[in-house]
Amino acid sequence: MGTDVARFLTEVHFGDFQTRSGLNPQTRELLTFCVLTVIGAEPQLQSHLQANLKVGNSKETLTAAVIQCMPYIGFPAAIKVLDIIKEA
Repeated sequence: MGTDVARFLTEVHFGDFQTRSGLNPQTRELLTFCVLTVIGAEPQLQSHLQANLKVGNSKETLTAAVIQCMPYIGFPAAIKVLDIIKEA
C-alpha cells in the first residue's frame, strides 16, 4: 500500500468515520464486519473480528450478524466467514 493510500485511510477512515458520533463502538464495528462480509473483503475480516471482540461484541453476536447477512451473500460466503469466527 502506498503512502498516499495509507495517509488517506488514516485521515479519512480512522480520523473522520471511526470517530463520528451517533453509533457506539460496538455497533460501528459490527456494521463494519457485516459490510466486509457482504463485499467479500476477507483480508480485512480478521482484524475487524479482533476489533469487535475488543469493543465487547461476542462471537455469538458476530455469528448472528453473519447469519442475518446470509440471504445477501449466499451460503458459501457465509460459511467461510462463520469458520473465520469459529477459529478466532
